[in-house]
Amino acid sequence: MLCVCGACCDGCSRYGKECAGCEAIKGKVYWVQYIGSKVCPIFECARNKGFKTCGDCPEIPCGLWFSLKDPGMSEAEHKDSIDKRVSALKKN
Repeated sequence: MLCVCGACCDGCSRYGKECAGCEAIKGKVYWVQYIGSKVCPIFECARNKGFKTCGDCPEIPCGLWFSLKDPGMSEAEHKDSIDKRVSALKKN
């Protein structure tokens, strides 16, 4: 299952145990606590614009995507992650 941002839920260790996927939990993913939010900003943005996924948005990938870098990733890994998620969304 793909999230709004193109991340694959199946690859997440929390999926199926603690999390039913972004759609089911309305973007209230575990990591938002670390950025001082209650809802994933990407999920919230897509919903506010009326999009099912970011793949429907002409601005994909936007600055918001680039600003939400996992601190455990290098810049190159982050860019690669974005490229893979955009590609996954464009295929659907």
